[in-house]
Amino acid sequence: MPTVAAVCAWIADREWFAPMPPLPDSRHLAVIRFEAVGSDPELQQLADGLTENLSQDLRFLEQQTLGEFWQVSARRRRKGQVKTIEEAHRNHNASLALTGQLERVDGRLGLDLVLHDTAARHVLREIRIEDTFNNLVSFQSAPLEAVSGLLECQLSQETLRALRSRWTTVVPSFVSDLRGLGLAAHADDAATLEASADLLLESVEADQVNGRARCAFGEVAARLVEQGTSGAWGDRGLEA
Repeated sequence: MPTVAAVCAWIADREWFAPMPPLPDSRHLAVIRFEAVGSDPELQQLADGLTENLSQDLRFLEQQTLGEFWQVSARRRRKGQVKTIEEAHRNHNASLALTGQLERVDGRLGLDLVLHDTAARHVLREIRIEDTFNNLVSFQSAPLEAVSGLLECQLSQETLRALRSRWTTVVPSFVSDLRGLGLAAHADDAATLEASADLLLESVEADQVNGRARCAFGEVAARLVEQGTSGAWGDRGLEA
């Protein structure tokens, strides 16, 4: 898989030519909202979806490391409370921050991930993940593998098995899943939530066993019910 090869090549390169900068003793990470390069709103939805996807998967790494690594709550990021590296350090005592930039060029997607030391205000490590849009499903595993490598936390086989049970092999399903997650993450009105729900339903229709999309749709449906929209959303969420 090209993305995994890129991750391995980067790690090998760093270990061969120079040791990687040391990590802080405390591995408390804040994932900053990934940015899309350019003004394409769909690309920003994908960037937001990848942010949420990675943050969800990092919870498995938290469980695996038994407190050696943990992340600032994704809810705080969605509420706009962790917009910058400085805020991550000052307001949430995060020792590390992860930023990302997503770009699309000639049918390929590239995601640049940068790990920052928030106290020293400098870049610790960085990596680029790249693949064709037609193989976008590789972005389900590659960001987490890359970040776990940057954090020097090897994923256990048990963690990988748990994660694989959540992944889809259907590209259209994953694309709609990411876009739906991305919209929902920063939605502040019913219309945006409904657009997110429609995308997540598209994801489920493209792959009936995409459990992540089903769970995400259920959460969005619950938010729509809380906002006082049609009670039918609750029934549809429970069905999913």
